[in-house]
Amino acid sequence: MFIFLIDRYRTLLISFAFIVSFVIVGIGDEIGSYFDFWSYPHQFLVFTHRFNAVDFSVMPVMMALTYQYFSKWKPYLVATVIMSVIICFIGIPIFVFWGLYKLEDWNYFYSFLVTLLMFIMMKMMVDFVNNRSKKR
Repeated sequence: MFIFLIDRYRTLLISFAFIVSFVIVGIGDEIGSYFDFWSYPHQFLVFTHRFNAVDFSVMPVMMALTYQYFSKWKPYLVATVIMSVIICFIGIPIFVFWGLYKLEDWNYFYSFLVTLLMFIMMKMMVDFVNNRSKKR
């Protein structure tokens, strides 16, 4: 789906946003799993416990597409809050209900704050690299 929605004129930039999102989500997931804030009782990919399909496909795509469609900071922050609410107060409870995600020492509001932080960090990093590349 990402392939069909990506802006063809900014393919490199949006792909970079996806990669940065992938890394940020991966680091956040590792930290949370390491400190037993949450766990994954069932994996989509059974041959590895490191790659959860939701964290490593859905989240980076949502983050990259949000970056693509809302390039200015104010609309981006509004979209980030909306996306974080959807992810943390609708998406995560569904995965908890299905037994794919288990909150150990964590709650939905913490997820909301961390998701906001991940979105903001991604935009800051991608904008920094993009601005530096334009100066050359």
